[in-house]
Amino acid sequence: MTETTSNFLIKLDETQYQTPDLTKKGIAKAAMSIYVALMEGHMSATDVAIMLKFVEETGKQLKELTDDNGKNTFVDLVRDEIEKNADDGKTYVSKHGVKFELFEAATKFDYESCGDPVWNRMNKDIELLKAKMKERESFLKTLKESVVMNIMDPDTSEFHENVQLFPPVKSSTSTFKQTMING
Repeated sequence: MTETTSNFLIKLDETQYQTPDLTKKGIAKAAMSIYVALMEGHMSATDVAIMLKFVEETGKQLKELTDDNGKNTFVDLVRDEIEKNADDGKTYVSKHGVKFELFEAATKFDYESCGDPVWNRMNKDIELLKAKMKERESFLKTLKESVVMNIMDPDTSEFHENVQLFPPVKSSTSTFKQTMING
């Protein structure tokens, strides 16, 4: 595949949205340029986060739109263009070097509708076990320091003497949250 450097331009009202190079290398270069500008104080990190949030929210809302009959979603329109432009009816490479492929996602099976008593029992057992684990985890979260105690397993009646329990290790990832509040 040849490297594409043509511009992609969307103009809405008086606002123009443009990305100069839509290749993987172009995206990496743009990300590095933005990062360098941030580190050198030429751009605001929160302004960049706002721009990215705008693109994210625009994409979400675009995917929710339909015509008056509830048809012609954004996904439908993209799929139609792929089919129209694909040589094999399923795969299309845009002039900007982006490969589109039609596929079925999120296949689901409803096993409850099968009427299988073995599956139904297993599912019930799993749900009960999940509830018991949540209850046990709630207990373990109350531990503030290590403690030695005797423990009786309520399911097996097995008795464990002088078990040293420790509070669970807590970790988190520091990040930020954005919420669009204007308008």
